[in-house]
Order: sequence, then C-alpha cells, then structure tokens
Amino acid sequence: MKSTPNKPPILKELDLLEERLTASGVNDRQQIDFCWFIRCACNRPQVYVGKQSFELVAAFLDGYHYALERQQKSRSWGLREFNEWLGPRLKHSTSLHWRQMMMKSFPDDTEAFAQLPQLYEEFLLHQANTLADKELGKKPEIKRDTLYTYDEVATLTSVGRRTIERAVENGNLKTDHMGTEPRICGAAILQWLDAGGKTGRSRRDLVEEE
Repeated sequence: MKSTPNKPPILKELDLLEERLTASGVNDRQQIDFCWFIRCACNRPQVYVGKQSFELVAAFLDGYHYALERQQKSRSWGLREFNEWLGPRLKHSTSLHWRQMMMKSFPDDTEAFAQLPQLYEEFLLHQANTLADKELGKKPEIKRDTLYTYDEVATLTSVGRRTIERAVENGNLKTDHMGTEPRICGAAILQWLDAGGKTGRSRRDLVEEE
C-alpha cells in the first residue's frame, strides 16, 4: 500500500503530473523530468534566477535545454520542437523565439509563468499522439482551425511537397500568412481534398515532367 498521504505536496504534484503524462503515452523519463523542471522554474523563479522575471527564466531554460541537447541530439520534445509547435498554437510566426511568443501573448510575467508549464505539457501530449499515429500507420486528423506548414500538409495528404506548392501557386489551395511563413488552414485543406486535390497542372505539364 502506497504511503502517498505522507508525501510532501510538491511530490504529490509530481506524481499527478507523471500520471497525466504516462496515461497519455508519455513514458520517457527525461520528458517527464524536463516538464517538471519547467514547472518548478515557473513556480519558484527566485530560486532559479534570483528574481521574478519570465525573460530570465526563459533564458535559463534555454541554457539547460542546450546542455541536454549536447547529451542527446535526437529528441522530438526539446525547446526547438516546442518553438515550432507554439507558433501556430499562439498564432505567431515560428521565426520568433518561443520566449518572444510567450511575452507577446502574455505580457504579464505572472500569467506567462502560469501558462508555460501548461503549454509545454500540452505540447508533449501532442508529440505523443503524433508518434502513436505514426506507429499505427494512421494520419493525424486534419483540424479545421489549425494552421499547417507545407511539409505538414504533404504528410497529412500523402503527397509530395511540390504537389502542395503547385496547388497553392495555381490558386487551388488557399494560404494564410504568419509573418513571412505561409501556412495552410485545415479548413482549406479539407475543402481542397473534397474538390479532388487539384493542382492546376495540365496534361502537357504531366508529359513534360515524365
């Protein structure tokens, strides 16, 4: 029988976090530990950087992430990957650093501290679901309100990136711009697929490509 009632509150909180993540398919100890580390740094910034500053905590986390990256380069859950996921999530260009995205979306440090652990946990769950879909040979669901990169659309629709580019160039697939980076809304992808996935290529184009 577990003696959880005697555990300090902080350890109970860690147990709950681990339960949530493992129940959703996040079983890598390093992922869970990094998620917990982010939560601790946001809950007690003075302990880690000496003051209540989200910008300093973000820089501290970047440094910690860099050290992890040198030890284990092949990771799908680092802050670089988080940066790519966070852009569409907060409707910012991924050319921005994740710290800048957070500070633009949550100018108040207290709110930014509260949001970052939740967003990173959401990111880990997204990564776990994506990996599970790949392992099962399934394509992730196309969500109408989500903005996708060209490469993501190519994966979702099982075509090459050039096919997506042609469809955009010929006006068959509409794009939205996020900064300088074109994105394609899920609703536009579904509409394009319903219309037969036209690219605007003529029979002559196809002959010339062969």
